[in-house]
Amino acid sequence: MDIRPGDALDGPNGQLISIGALLGHGGFGQVFDGRLPDSTRVAVKTLLTAGLNAAELRGLQNEAQCGLKVIHPNVVRILHVDDGTKVAGRPPYLVMEHVDGGDLRAMLDARGNPVVPFPVEELRAMFLQIAEGMVAVSAELVHRDLKPENVLVDLVGMRLKIADFGLAKLAGAATRSETFKGWGTLPYQAPEAFDGRPNTPAMDVYSAGVMFYEVATLMLPVMPPAGNNSPIAWRRAHLLSAPQDIRAARPDLPIDLVQLIMQMLDKNPEQRPGSWSGIVSRLKTNPAAAAGPDVSDLVQKAATSFIQSPAAATREREEREKREERAALLEQAFAQPINVVRALADAFNENSHVATLVLRIVDPLSAEVQAVPIGNHRLDVGGNPIEDFDLGHAGILRLLGSVTLVPQPEPVNERAHFDQESFGGFNLFYVVRRPDESFGTWTQIRFEHSPLTGKMSYPHWFALSVGELP
Repeated sequence: MDIRPGDALDGPNGQLISIGALLGHGGFGQVFDGRLPDSTRVAVKTLLTAGLNAAELRGLQNEAQCGLKVIHPNVVRILHVDDGTKVAGRPPYLVMEHVDGGDLRAMLDARGNPVVPFPVEELRAMFLQIAEGMVAVSAELVHRDLKPENVLVDLVGMRLKIADFGLAKLAGAATRSETFKGWGTLPYQAPEAFDGRPNTPAMDVYSAGVMFYEVATLMLPVMPPAGNNSPIAWRRAHLLSAPQDIRAARPDLPIDLVQLIMQMLDKNPEQRPGSWSGIVSRLKTNPAAAAGPDVSDLVQKAATSFIQSPAAATREREEREKREERAALLEQAFAQPINVVRALADAFNENSHVATLVLRIVDPLSAEVQAVPIGNHRLDVGGNPIEDFDLGHAGILRLLGSVTLVPQPEPVNERAHFDQESFGGFNLFYVVRRPDESFGTWTQIRFEHSPLTGKMSYPHWFALSVGELP
C-alpha cells in the first residue's frame, strides 16, 4: 500500500510520525511533510525499489543504514530507516530532518537572470561547506548524485546541507541500459560512471567540480551538441571535451580556486584530488574562509537574493515545470488525431489521379488539409487545452479538439443541417481518468443525447465548432 497524507508511520526511537502534505517527487519516490509527537517537523522520503534486483535491494538497505551514521552540520541528517518489510505492501522510507530553505539550484536561478555572479569570498564559503559535508558522507558511502538540487539551504543555521546521498543508485535503476549502467545526473556524472565502473569517491569529486564550476560561472563546463541530450552525447562531452576556460568567465577568481576546480574536473580519476579533507585544506588557504562564523555569514550573503521567499520561488519553479510538462504532453496527445488525418490523406493520395491532399502543420495544436490544385475548401484541425474539467464517470476533460470544413456548407433547412452526411465539422474530447494521470484517450462527441435534435439516439457527429459548444 502507498503512503498517503493522514497516515501514521513508525519513526525514530519508536515515535509515530503524522504524515502531512506531499512536498515533491523524483526518481527515488515521494517526499512528504511529517510531524513528530512534539511537533518537530521532518521529511519522509519513500523509496521505489521495483527496478532493483535482490542484491541491489540489499545494497540499498545497507547504504541506508550507513546513512544513519553520517552526522555533520552540512549534511541532512537521516533520523530513521524503514526497510519496507514491517508492513506488507508499504514501501521503504527514510525519515530526515526538514530543511526549509530551497536549494542551491534556486540560488543559481536567482543569480542567472540577470547574470549576477557570486563574489569570490561567497564562492569559497559555499565550496568549503559542501566539501566539509562530503568529508562526513565519504567516510560512510559514495554520494553518486552531487548536483545543485541536492544541496539544500538551512535558513536557521545559514548552512548548506548535502541531501540524497546514495539515492542516485535507486533513481537510475529503472532507466539504466546495457550500455550505460552508471548512476547520477547526466550533466554532473563522471566520465567513468557512464561505463559502469565501481563507484568511488573520485566520481563525487568530479560531480562537485562540475557544480563548483557552475556556481562560479553560472554555466556548465562541458555541454553536448545542441539538441542532443542523450547519455551517449553526455558521455562524449564529459570524456572528450575540455572544460571551457573558467578564467574567461571569471577572471577575478584566484588561481588557487581555478586550479582546484580544474583538477576536480580532470578526466582521469587518478589525477583528481585524492580526498575531501585535502579539498577542505586547499579551500582554507584563504584565512577569511577558515574562520567558522564568517563562513555562515558569507553563505547568508550568497543566499540573500533568494532568501526572502525561497519556498515561493521553489513552488513557482515547480509550477512552471508542471505547466511546461502538461503543455508538452497535450501537444503529444494532439499528434494522435493529426496522425489519423495524415493516414487518411495518404490513403486518398495513393488512389487519386485528380488531386492531392496536402497536410500542413500550422503549430503544435493546429493543422490544415487542402486539396491541390483544385481545392476550394480547407479542413482545419485544432486543439484547445483547458483547465481540468470533471465529466464525472466519463473522466476529466483536458483538451478540446475540432475538425472543421472551411468554408462551412450551407444547409437548406435545420433538418438538413443535422441530417446531412457531409457536415461542417465534429468535436473531440481528450480525457484522463484521474488528475494525476499524464496520458488519456480521445472521444468523439455525438448527438445521441442532445435536446437539439429531439431524438435520444442520433448517429451523426456534432456539426458545431468548439467555440459553439457552450
